[in-house]
Amino acid sequence: MEADNHDAVRRAILTGADDVMIKPVSPGTLLDRVAHITKNRLPFVVTNDYLGPERRKAGDSRPSKIKQLDVINTLKAKTDGNRMNAAEIKLAVKDNMKEVMSARLDSHGLKLGWIC
Repeated sequence: MEADNHDAVRRAILTGADDVMIKPVSPGTLLDRVAHITKNRLPFVVTNDYLGPERRKAGDSRPSKIKQLDVINTLKAKTDGNRMNAAEIKLAVKDNMKEVMSARLDSHGLKLGWIC
C-alpha cells in the first residue's frame, strides 16, 4: 500500500469506522462482521471535543474518569425481535442526547481541573 493510501485509510478509520474490510470480501465474512458489530457495539465516550466509540485498546490500563455511554442500537434491537417505531427511536435519541450533554459538561470540568 502506498503511503498516501495508507494515510487516507488511517484517517478514515479514525473518523469512526467500526470495522474495515479489504476487498475481495466473501458474503459470509461480511455477515459475520455485521453480526459482531451488532452484538458488540463499543460504548461511546464524550469529551469536550470528541463523541464516538471508545477507541482505546483493550489492554490500555490508563485510568479514565470519562463516562462511557451505551447509545441506541436499533440493529441489535431488531435482531433481538424488538422492532422500535419512530416515536421510540426519537425518544431514545433524545435520552441519549441528554446523557451526551451531561457527559460533555463533566468533561469540561475534568479538563478545567487538569489545566488548573
